[in-house]
Amino acid sequence: MYTYIVLFLYTGLSKIVDFNVFVVTLSVSPIAKNHAELIAIAVPVVELIVVALLLIPKTKRIGLISSFVLMVVFTAYVALILGTSKRLPCSCGGIFYKITWRPHLYLNIFLTFMAAVSLYFMKRKSWAN
Repeated sequence: MYTYIVLFLYTGLSKIVDFNVFVVTLSVSPIAKNHAELIAIAVPVVELIVVALLLIPKTKRIGLISSFVLMVVFTAYVALILGTSKRLPCSCGGIFYKITWRPHLYLNIFLTFMAAVSLYFMKRKSWAN
């Protein structure tokens, strides 16, 4: 769970700080170009909301589910980009901007798997109580 707090806080804030770069990068994406500005606003806002959900004990489970859903969406986006064009710049924030699409896909798959495992153990813990 702390992984997602750090991840979404870092990437969300990076996208806000480099907002214009984020919009321009999204605008060349074959998938996101028609809604680049809306996506550029929505994604970091959603990431920061997920961070808040993860930090509040009563909403931790919703935050973890949201993390999983976000990672599924981000992974699907990266997979679609890989299937359409490999030379597009990454629209991710911070250091993730520097990695290529294939390693990004592997990282996203790993993070999605981690969220699923965390949800499983959270559910299992609630069954034990």
